[in-house]
Amino acid sequence: MKTKFNALGAAIVLLSASALTFAAVDGLSVKRQPKEGQAIKLRLKAELEIAGQQATYTGLVQQKVTKVETDGTYTEEEQQVQGKAKFGDQEIDVPDTGAHPVVYNADGSLKEIKGDEQTAGAASYRMTNLGVIIDSGKPLAVGDTWTVEIKADSKTGAVAAKAEYKVLAEEKVGDLDTIKVKATIKESEGAEPASSEGTYWVVKTDGTLAKAEVKWLNAPFPGAPAPITATVSMVREN
Repeated sequence: MKTKFNALGAAIVLLSASALTFAAVDGLSVKRQPKEGQAIKLRLKAELEIAGQQATYTGLVQQKVTKVETDGTYTEEEQQVQGKAKFGDQEIDVPDTGAHPVVYNADGSLKEIKGDEQTAGAASYRMTNLGVIIDSGKPLAVGDTWTVEIKADSKTGAVAAKAEYKVLAEEKVGDLDTIKVKATIKESEGAEPASSEGTYWVVKTDGTLAKAEVKWLNAPFPGAPAPITATVSMVREN
């Protein structure tokens, strides 16, 4: 079970990092403004169904921007630590995932995942694309919606998907002023297409994540023997 939950932690890290770039809302630009050295921490909890059994996973996601290009493309180094899992009556400590870089385009779409087959394989690209929130390219107001078609990529194993977004509200999360956005992303090809439906609270000043509540169906966790259904929550700790 250690390998499976370690892969789960890596997948959740990818998901949490990806949902961070938005367009201007109500005249306020909350598009991700990455700065080299910027680091955040997110406490996560996941409820999963694995082979018909329930499991719980908790951990701490750490993200750090390591490079920002002049065109807005940026690289974020991500890892999961303090992982713990409970599967039936068995409770285990999950090894920390190694830090690995993920490259995002300026609009929030995934460009490249660096690493070995476990961290940069097709499953990782699919999981990350289930969490991206891509800039609409225009100012938005509360209540506005937009749709993005995510393209398949035979080189990485990413599959085609349709992403639908809606700005729900402006809310406080602790001391942070955020934009609350609903995201529904569904793969449109494959024998077992995956999907995600989530609510994300994004900090207005820099586009980083303050909080998220997401449900995955047929999630292709890296290293898992079969697709997984999971409900994940994440809350900012710094």
